[in-house]
Amino acid sequence: MYRLFLSLVFIAVILSTVDSKKNAETQFKMNIQDDYIAKYSIFNVDGQFKITNGIQENAVAIASYQGEQKYNGWAYLSINTSSSFNDSLQASAAGYLEGYLTYEMIYNSRYNYLSNQFNSTSIPEDLSQWIFDTITFMKSAIVNSTLSGVSLEDQQYWTGISLTLDQVNAMVLGYNDAASQSDNPDIAQLKIGVDDIFILNMYGDLFELIPALNLSSINITTREQLENYFHKNQHCTSMVKLTDDLSEIYAAHTTFDDYYMSIRIFKSYNFEFSQESGVVTKSILFSSYPGVVVSIDDFYQMDTGLVVLETTNSLVTNDLYHLINPQSVLYWLRIMNANRMSTSPLEWCQTFARYNSGTYNNQYQILDYKRFTPYQGINEGGLYLLEQIPGYVEYSDVTPVLRTGYTPGYNIPFYYDIYNISGYNSLNVSEYTYQGAPRGQIFRRQANDIHTIEDAKYFMRYNDFKNDPLSQGNPWYAIAARGDLADPGPSAGGGLDTKLTSYSLFKRGEVYAISGPTTSHNLPPFDWNSRDWNTTHLGLISYWDYDWVTFTNQNYYDQK
Repeated sequence: MYRLFLSLVFIAVILSTVDSKKNAETQFKMNIQDDYIAKYSIFNVDGQFKITNGIQENAVAIASYQGEQKYNGWAYLSINTSSSFNDSLQASAAGYLEGYLTYEMIYNSRYNYLSNQFNSTSIPEDLSQWIFDTITFMKSAIVNSTLSGVSLEDQQYWTGISLTLDQVNAMVLGYNDAASQSDNPDIAQLKIGVDDIFILNMYGDLFELIPALNLSSINITTREQLENYFHKNQHCTSMVKLTDDLSEIYAAHTTFDDYYMSIRIFKSYNFEFSQESGVVTKSILFSSYPGVVVSIDDFYQMDTGLVVLETTNSLVTNDLYHLINPQSVLYWLRIMNANRMSTSPLEWCQTFARYNSGTYNNQYQILDYKRFTPYQGINEGGLYLLEQIPGYVEYSDVTPVLRTGYTPGYNIPFYYDIYNISGYNSLNVSEYTYQGAPRGQIFRRQANDIHTIEDAKYFMRYNDFKNDPLSQGNPWYAIAARGDLADPGPSAGGGLDTKLTSYSLFKRGEVYAISGPTTSHNLPPFDWNSRDWNTTHLGLISYWDYDWVTFTNQNYYDQK
């Protein structure tokens, strides 16, 4: 197995001096209001990272961290870096700090994924080799981007990739340094490599990469097999809603996944990368997971005014996997580049489409609040919709569609060519057509009745499968699925959460979120102890019944 450690890849920690003595709170532009959240500072001392408690002057980065999900269903992590240090050192310090603080959650998340996906505690060798090969490709591209004659656009693209890799590699080091001191012998004895953190970030990429490596294949001959395949591989409901009076635009997302993926951290990255790097986004607020530097759900709100939502479009054909190869850039690296380097939905699409890996094939809605004026409307270019499959990416301005009321995402391709090439036209099942999908029908019936943020909350948690004829008695056929309530065939999967923002929330730097399966229409809260789910769920809360939480770039508040 190819274990890729920090010393083998990319990062040389470079000491940088502080330009001037600044008050720590000013240096990091922070205003932490809640002393309940622990704060940490990280320094580079003689080429080694050192973490101290509290916000200290002249640190490379600081963090605010609350690691207990039991309070509201979420952990919380905010990291701020200082512009007094070079970009690579900022990224490395942020990664080390996150790995060090969240090591126990990373261990649990890694253990759950490998156990449930591969029935193992180690990464399959073919997959580890593929990771090695794609890192080798990116390492070469990063070096080549520094040569004379390379365009500024290409230089900055690969600088962005390099910074994310710096962050990930340093996370490995931070994890190992913290885990080695753990009182839990299982944690203390496990030394991870870069491929372990890659696996966590590649969770979505693996939907296609596993069959591409012949570790599994699509074999659907019955309706039951089709539904089981979609339940396992199709993720999420998303919505962008323009209110009738043009006063608001709501952007919301409900994650569908196996419930063992419920180890959640709401994160805020506030990185002061240089103008030369090409990074224009300073703050990203997003739902995430331990050891993961992107959302995967996906849900992002950025200080550039962009909000990005994603829903999965699973492939239902084996004919495209041959197009997947390691000489590409995985989804999670491309989306971080697009988030950091774009000020408009069009720029986001153009950046994301580069070096398409053909893995984690999704629909993305990219909304620009800068192009919206309350009570006047949204200008052209305000909302783009992008879909990706192996070898092909399509995107367009769908602002005219939004002006009719809303744009939905429910795991059925929007674009005709994507729909056909992905294999949906061969299914001949109305529930898996764009018009006939139960969630699509629920959208058409109810979405234009959303007038307030409370309406949006209600809709994105909606599941009345026992009474709603559009659900056909199936708890998966709802805006927020509850696969654990299916009879027959219950499984520990469905809607994990909901995230919601609006123009007003964006202006305040806030996002609303709720963790756990929906309890809409008096559905019972999910309880791991209710039966034997035959699912490894180390470190997870047993009983899920939480309320909405308000998250900001520096804090969070329970809505009670």
